[in-house]
Amino acid sequence: MEFDKCVVPFHGKPLMFWSYSVLGSLAEDILFSISTDRDEGPLREFLGDEVRFVRDKEAGLGPLFGLSLSFKEARGEYVAVAPCDAPFIKAELYLRLFRLAEGADAAVPEIKGYWEPLHAVYERKAMLEAIEKAISEGGTRPKDTYKHLEVRKMTQEEVQTFDPDLLSFVNINTIQNLENASDLSPPDR
Repeated sequence: MEFDKCVVPFHGKPLMFWSYSVLGSLAEDILFSISTDRDEGPLREFLGDEVRFVRDKEAGLGPLFGLSLSFKEARGEYVAVAPCDAPFIKAELYLRLFRLAEGADAAVPEIKGYWEPLHAVYERKAMLEAIEKAISEGGTRPKDTYKHLEVRKMTQEEVQTFDPDLLSFVNINTIQNLENASDLSPPDR
């Protein structure tokens, strides 16, 4: 997009409100990962002081490096990850992912044959170690860590028991995505 998608209005609220409201209801510690050049002012204005910002130290190092910084700052044993541009995320998804992750290193949905690493729950210490290994091997994507983790898969069929249309995985990346999603009923929050 040609503008900051996190704060673009979506059903009367900034786009990031929708995923933040779900995770904020489930977690005590909320981190928001932002790029080095990002102005946190508009985000802070909306999110308030209870959210901690983690700023990438260098631009262009990829999402795995950004996750590494966030996982170093996180306080919990398990860490839920969610994108700011997925307004239809369901709390039930994360409640089930937390249960599935217990005793393992991660719980990740697999939708239409693809892992959804930014809609997942990870054991913090195991993920930090896996990130370091993946980066040392030249990895840049979250799924590059999976060969170093015990990952429990949440199947598409299980997700569809509480999210039949898989709306939790609708991301707003373009103006067209925004227009299409605006035609849907607003999330129930």
